[in-house]
Amino acid sequence: MWDNIISFIDAIIIHTLLLAIVFFSIDLPDESLLTSSVPENMIQAVALDEQQVLATISRWENEQVIENKALRAQQQTLEQKKRDIQKTVLKETQSLEQLQKQKDAEQQRLADIEQQQLLETLALEELKYEKAQEEARLAREAEEKRQAAELARLTQETEEQAEEEEARLASEPKIPAIEQSPLADEQLETKRQTTAATRQSQSKKRLQKITLQLQKKIRQQWIRPRYGYYTGLSCVIEIRLKPGGVINEVNIIKSSGNLVFDHSAISAIHEASPLRIPHDLFEEFQHFYFTFKPLE
Repeated sequence: MWDNIISFIDAIIIHTLLLAIVFFSIDLPDESLLTSSVPENMIQAVALDEQQVLATISRWENEQVIENKALRAQQQTLEQKKRDIQKTVLKETQSLEQLQKQKDAEQQRLADIEQQQLLETLALEELKYEKAQEEARLAREAEEKRQAAELARLTQETEEQAEEEEARLASEPKIPAIEQSPLADEQLETKRQTTAATRQSQSKKRLQKITLQLQKKIRQQWIRPRYGYYTGLSCVIEIRLKPGGVINEVNIIKSSGNLVFDHSAISAIHEASPLRIPHDLFEEFQHFYFTFKPLE
């Protein structure tokens, strides 16, 4: 902008000088005529006016030079300020970029720490789970040993009671048929029925006890699903065994209405395999139905 103003002023000066040259180069009348027709004081006034014009022009030119120098100095100052501002902006931009890099590095470091903490937490949970599984396995083995010992004791007691009853019946004197009265026959039949009822009752109690032991063992193997509400649920399951009590087949006969719960019950039954069943009662449990309902 200042360059355009300076050029405009220079153009005015040049045109002024050209007009002055043209003015003074015009042919004047004969000096004698001028001398005779123009008064002397007028000539002096014209000469004085020319000197004043030249002085004014010279002064104006000097002022223009000074003003141009001031404008150039001001322009240089503005350009220097502009360069300083650009340097400052560049420096601030680099500083912001450096801060952003530091922020990104810190965020990455925190993310790595969080990931490491998560891995450590998972590893700790895995160790806790393995420890719980090992404790549960030891508890199952101890319970199985106790149940096996209890079943063996119960079986021995039942067999001993049966042998004693048979020996007692064999030791009783037999009454000849001709001497037996209807009352004696009735008493003998009642006694036999009582003995049979006693044996049936003992066998039923034994079956009930074994069933309760099987239910307890299966419940011990049940792991409650992590998510969901399972209070009050139950399902009926069909179980088929191989010799030795090994689980052969498991089927849901009546669902609880919750597939997750049903699956957890089936998993518990497989984990409880083999089921300890006395040899003389294996046929009773080779194919049976089991209502699974975890303890509240």
